[in-house]
Amino acid sequence: MTLRQLEYVLMVAKCGSLSKAAGNLFVSQPTLSETIRNLEDELGFPVFSRSHSGMSLSEEGAAFIRDAQKLFDEYNGLESRYGRNRKHIRYFSVSSTHYYFAAIAFARMTAGMDDPFYKVRLLDRAKNIVIADVADEISEVGLLSFTEENRSVTLRELKRQQLEYVVLKKMQPYAYISEDHPLASKEALTIEDLKPYPCARFYQGDDVPVLYGEEFYNVTDCNREIYVTDNFSITVCMRKTQCYSIGCGVVTGEPSVIGITARPIVNIPETTVIYIHRSKRNLSELAARFIQNCVQTLGPASPDPIG
Repeated sequence: MTLRQLEYVLMVAKCGSLSKAAGNLFVSQPTLSETIRNLEDELGFPVFSRSHSGMSLSEEGAAFIRDAQKLFDEYNGLESRYGRNRKHIRYFSVSSTHYYFAAIAFARMTAGMDDPFYKVRLLDRAKNIVIADVADEISEVGLLSFTEENRSVTLRELKRQQLEYVVLKKMQPYAYISEDHPLASKEALTIEDLKPYPCARFYQGDDVPVLYGEEFYNVTDCNREIYVTDNFSITVCMRKTQCYSIGCGVVTGEPSVIGITARPIVNIPETTVIYIHRSKRNLSELAARFIQNCVQTLGPASPDPIG
């Protein structure tokens, strides 16, 4: 079985006729017909059922085409990435817990790229998945945080996965609330201020220990809790209800568009924001640029609530 045979049979399956497929492939119809028959002889079953109205896939042929298409796509992917005539595509992937500032930094990095070809990814993940993504080299870097409460369990897992971490900033936790929330008129809040309202958290998984939570502070004795898996959902919940979420205080976009503001929470410990990467690995140029954008977005001091 050759790559050319796969290309020919896939084209016939797509076109449904030899004549149309031959025209698309710039080969003669007899050549195309002979190539397909040779492949069918090699396989031991007919890929196509032939009739006066054209060619349709046999039952075995349909299964073969599905597998052949996967193989052909994989080959083309390897060719485009490593072949002699490959496009010089830049790749970068970052996994992050649900930070607004990460989206800002990622957008700024991407806006500054003038490469003709690139593939970049920002993956919003639960905390344990961020660690796994970097350990498995799905992403080059990961963003997460730890509190004094979960510091030891977080750093122990990073060490187990052979990951290094660098501190980006120690930050005072903020409460995200809607602009028309009853507490929005206050300059700063306490945990006691927040207790009457629902607490929105990011869902980490039923089998994930509570210490893997990504919030900047773990509010206990909360009677009403809302769990979501993405920033959009938590933003909608804050807009439509009187819930709050605890994070770093950096909000993307204009307040009038997002409708979310942030207020510092006093008298609770700071949270440490870090990025992680594989041990003994130098950051790529894009990773370094992304991290620099994170630093600029977070700012040298406590960030302005609206970024």
